[in-house]
Amino acid sequence: MTLKQYFKRALSLSPRVVFIKALQLATRLLKSYFVEVKDLTVATFSPIKNHKSDFKNVFPVSPAIDDLIHFQHLKKLVDLTFAHKFDLLGSGWADYGHHAKPTSINNIAITSDILADPKHDPELKFINWSNRKHAIEVRSEITSEYNPIDWHRDIKSGYRWKPSTWWLRIPYGHQLGVDVKMPWELSRCHHLTWLALGYIAENDQSQKIKLLTEFKNQILDFISTNPTRFGVNWRCPMDVAIRSANWILAYDWFKQNGANFSPKFDNIFAAYLEDQGDFIFKNLEIGSDKFRGNHYLADICGLSFISFFLPNSPKTKNWKHFCHAALLEEMDYQFFEDGSNFEGSTSYHRLSAEMIFYTFLLYQNEKEIFSFSGEFVRRIIRFADFSQTVHWHEEQIVQIGDCDNGRFFKIQPLFIQNDINNENHLTHKCLISAIHGYFHRATDESLVESLWLKKVSLKMRTSHELKETDDSTSFLNQSSNKADTSDSKTLLAIIETIRSNSSITNLQTEVHRISAIAQYKSKILPIDSSNLVFHAYPKFGLFIWKNQSTFFSFRAGKVGQKERGGHDHNDQLSIVLIQNGQMLISDPGTGIYTPFPETRNAYRSAESHCGPNLIHKGVRLEAGALDQGLFSMNSKQSSQVFDYSQGLVAAYNPRMETLRVIKFRPDANEIWVVDICFSSVYQLNPMTIPSLKLSKGYGHF
Repeated sequence: MTLKQYFKRALSLSPRVVFIKALQLATRLLKSYFVEVKDLTVATFSPIKNHKSDFKNVFPVSPAIDDLIHFQHLKKLVDLTFAHKFDLLGSGWADYGHHAKPTSINNIAITSDILADPKHDPELKFINWSNRKHAIEVRSEITSEYNPIDWHRDIKSGYRWKPSTWWLRIPYGHQLGVDVKMPWELSRCHHLTWLALGYIAENDQSQKIKLLTEFKNQILDFISTNPTRFGVNWRCPMDVAIRSANWILAYDWFKQNGANFSPKFDNIFAAYLEDQGDFIFKNLEIGSDKFRGNHYLADICGLSFISFFLPNSPKTKNWKHFCHAALLEEMDYQFFEDGSNFEGSTSYHRLSAEMIFYTFLLYQNEKEIFSFSGEFVRRIIRFADFSQTVHWHEEQIVQIGDCDNGRFFKIQPLFIQNDINNENHLTHKCLISAIHGYFHRATDESLVESLWLKKVSLKMRTSHELKETDDSTSFLNQSSNKADTSDSKTLLAIIETIRSNSSITNLQTEVHRISAIAQYKSKILPIDSSNLVFHAYPKFGLFIWKNQSTFFSFRAGKVGQKERGGHDHNDQLSIVLIQNGQMLISDPGTGIYTPFPETRNAYRSAESHCGPNLIHKGVRLEAGALDQGLFSMNSKQSSQVFDYSQGLVAAYNPRMETLRVIKFRPDANEIWVVDICFSSVYQLNPMTIPSLKLSKGYGHF
């Protein structure tokens, strides 16, 4: 956030809250100064100890070769990983070596003067001096033919962060076109599981050795150029956590399939994982108001993987018990009873659901110690139910709120029309198949996750447990809630008039008879209403009608993240309509975050969503302020849902002073979209269709 945004944000808070936040900030800055001085003078790498290689398997079985028969792009993905080419956040398959040219974004291409190439600087002078000796020792284990990866660079803009900068001093959002998420996404190391799967699929022993060597080289390369608590890849504990989980999963699959690691490598690996665990535990991402979101969830899930993998110790035991308790708490805090997530984003639902699901599986290794209620397990099944519901066809979800392509594991990436240059970031098939595979429900058996986790479940679970989780509670067609507002009598009267009126032509007169000050606009949309199924997610704030040819959604409810709105858009009371695979009214998605604030706000804006078209002082009304930071959408944007059923959903937005009613007319194959504004300040105009280009994932705009 800029100083101007901080100031505007502060004006929206009470003086007491501003004082508390300022005091907390001053305290953190003072403490961080002393820690930074210590880290600059004393090595932050933990000493390499003898861990006796007694790492534990995180899952009882790995994928087998027969689980990979439908993973047709595996060999190509392995080859690209060998070549250090990665397709991250819209970069395309780019070379991530030290001397690769930037791919450029919006004509921005920066030539960095920061040299951080170990091949040409064997003394690693770009590393802070207190960690240099350790880094050189780690680097000595890398084979001579290996070409290093540039872990600190945004390949699109060309900007490179200094590896010697202490983690809390790493800038981001500070320069137009520069995206800190680029090195963060690379550092999550999702690609390492592809090397492990390639090892499983390979019959040639010499090729297996090459795959194992590449895995070890990349791990050692990362460790030696990313000293503990230094550089861009330590800036966010969430990314440290996801990286740890992916390293461990890939190592586990190599090991279970006969790979041999040297004691020296294992000791380096264990020391760094312990550093990462210590860092996560000491820097859990909890807000000053105790708010916790997907970052905190990632922290506890990554820490869980570290605690199960490393040799038993009082520290790892403490981490396990802490994370188990936290996982139970976060299920209730971050997920609703119907399985939907509290972030206000269909894409972040997938990320958070993956994290809880795979970490739950981890704890099944010690289920005699760590228990989960039947409701916890059933809610996991509902994760998949929600994901299935938000698909408008089997390959793509409706985009509500932000999408940053975030995944916990990306075991088998999926591609649009099977084109490896066009990854599908808008499908939840991998999550659905993983959950259904583990719980032995009907699933897509072309995916590795499904086939592998069926075997994991048979190793971990009993027939009694399988039976217990079969019946997930249905949350369709729930009874409606009645909102309690001062306008409720007038609003309810209007809603009942709309419900009972068989013709839209006489409706305006009836509305004005009830409320003379109301402005009225309506739209009739033709649809195929045969066999429409209604799905209500009132706590998420999403209502969906769908059949084989039609998908219609209505966004109405509270802003996500307990009304913080970090990943919300100005989409309250907006609709999406898709007919026969054609997107007639869309939510265009996200575009990008900090590199281009104007683009970020364009995709978040009311103009880009098909909600009530309200004009205030000559411009489109934004219910949520766009000038208080790129990850803030205040609670004034929340709507109150008055009624919802198969045939009608009605919601009122106090900020807009507008009621929108969605009424289905199955007898006439049509939908009524009725807007009634009670404001004397805003002008209600006819509904317009968003024209912003559809973003098919983060960085695609």
